[in-house]
Amino acid sequence: ITGSNSGVGAATAKLFAKEGAKVVISARRLNLLEEVASEIREAGGEVLVVQTDVSKVEDCENLVNKAVETFGKVDVLVNNAGAVMGERTETENGIEKTFQVNVVGAYLLTMGLIDKLITSKATVIQTSSLASRFVSKAYDLTDYQNKLGYSAVKAYAESKLCNILFTRWLDHEYRE
Repeated sequence: ITGSNSGVGAATAKLFAKEGAKVVISARRLNLLEEVASEIREAGGEVLVVQTDVSKVEDCENLVNKAVETFGKVDVLVNNAGAVMGERTETENGIEKTFQVNVVGAYLLTMGLIDKLITSKATVIQTSSLASRFVSKAYDLTDYQNKLGYSAVKAYAESKLCNILFTRWLDHEYRE
């Protein structure tokens, strides 16, 4: 579960653990992750903490590897991490940060685990937003990095639409 240091991600992790799932929680802020993990353990749950910044490709790869090494399989992947940048910012690999965190991170994690997800007939949950409805009908797919007039609202809305489109593509490609 990405973005599981607070809010929806933390609540999801606690609920899954309460229902008996072994959970892998990830986010950037290790201290907050450890607080969530402590609550899960105190309630008798099993949890692995992996500090992860989904804007970094190597962190996504590390999360995939740690989850598989520790538990061997994945039954549910929750792509919950999300961000919106007030000003246009690029990650170290040159991708607009809102798009990297909200879309590319989810893609890297999902596709990095795809064989395990298929084998275990897993469920993939993408956290999106009603903001996706604010995307203009004239959405320019060639400007997914928002280089032509950045707006935080536009970047966030477009990234959340991309989450929905990616989820639909996954369903189309992998549903049995």
